[in-house]
Amino acid sequence: MTADIQRLLPPTHGQQESDGGPDEGDIEDHWASAVAAICKSDAAELPKVPLANPELSEVCNEDGQDLLHLAAEAGAASAVSVLLETPGVEWHALDSLGISAGEVALSMGHQVTFDQLVVGASAAERAKRCEGMEPASKRHCTALNNAYLRQQLCYQEGKLLDSKGRGVMLGWEAPLMAMHARLLLPKSDARVLNVGFGLGLVDGFLQEQQPSSHVIIEAHSDVVQELRRHGWHERPSVKVYEGRWQEVIDCLPSDSFDAIFFDTYEETYADLRDFISALPRLLCPGGRFSFFNGLAPYNIFYHAVYCKMAQDDLHDLGLACDFIPLEIGRLGDSAWQGVVQRYWQFETYYLPLATFGARSPDARLEVDATHSASNCARWRLWPQMPIRVGDRISRTNTESPENPTTLKKKKKK
Repeated sequence: MTADIQRLLPPTHGQQESDGGPDEGDIEDHWASAVAAICKSDAAELPKVPLANPELSEVCNEDGQDLLHLAAEAGAASAVSVLLETPGVEWHALDSLGISAGEVALSMGHQVTFDQLVVGASAAERAKRCEGMEPASKRHCTALNNAYLRQQLCYQEGKLLDSKGRGVMLGWEAPLMAMHARLLLPKSDARVLNVGFGLGLVDGFLQEQQPSSHVIIEAHSDVVQELRRHGWHERPSVKVYEGRWQEVIDCLPSDSFDAIFFDTYEETYADLRDFISALPRLLCPGGRFSFFNGLAPYNIFYHAVYCKMAQDDLHDLGLACDFIPLEIGRLGDSAWQGVVQRYWQFETYYLPLATFGARSPDARLEVDATHSASNCARWRLWPQMPIRVGDRISRTNTESPENPTTLKKKKKK
């Protein structure tokens, strides 16, 4: 038996299941049939195998890869489509090295298969909302936002740390915030809202765009003190609301902003989704929205899934969300010096920009007029996927503490 064939076989199952389930030989036969159908992209045969043999959804080969991993590796689009609709197949399953099926497809250059996985996973997660389940968090999910607001924060040069030494905001984000601000406010005399002050990076860049009105919402008392220390409350055209955005947002008038930016800490994607539900009321027609895109920052496939979820959720509200990839390179140790946990892993940052209402076909050219033509061409316009084969990712195998082991595929013994 060759090593390649051995890699495709399931692990040994031992004696026949006590509940009358299939024995080792049956499972190996079913597995071999499924693998053969995947390799041949047999759209007619493949649906019969996993549906008739549900135990295959819990079987992996010696590398910890399930059928979805193998279909992704082969670029078998029809197989991926079938498997995503098969009960028990988990889109977020990881192999023995902690690699997801989506990462496999991306690394093998299978864009169509990767896009299929992203669309299927996004649809599955959105469907779970009716079951009371919540997607992975933005940056952290280790404590409730209320617990964070009771912590004592620490301002250092170019850093804002929580009580555990984790980065609330760090100076390496400055070029990203500058781009967010320029894209949100391409012209002066606009009205802008920012939720979450942090180091004040994006607010400083927004001020450079000379807005007619600049509203800031900040919930943490230590950050509010920093705002006062730097005189933000006294700046002309600046209004600071002290409190959680959930407590402030209903006080803001309708159609009152041309641009809105959102960057909070210790909140989940569900919180972001709750916030964007208010955008149709707050934004004027043609208004723009963006957020710090720290969604699922340890796994590029998970990141792509939640980018897609954000796109779909915004589209449901009448906002078309585009992305532009910004290569930031590998962040060295100096960027994280004195910080307990790194909250970013990729070499490319996918900046989101959503527009409310109808837009012209050359909207991105207008928005990016101050930048190079190459940047204009690189926009991934809705409904295009933000992440593509060939993007600089450089994914490490460092797992985030919020990637629970329950996401890993259960393996038959």
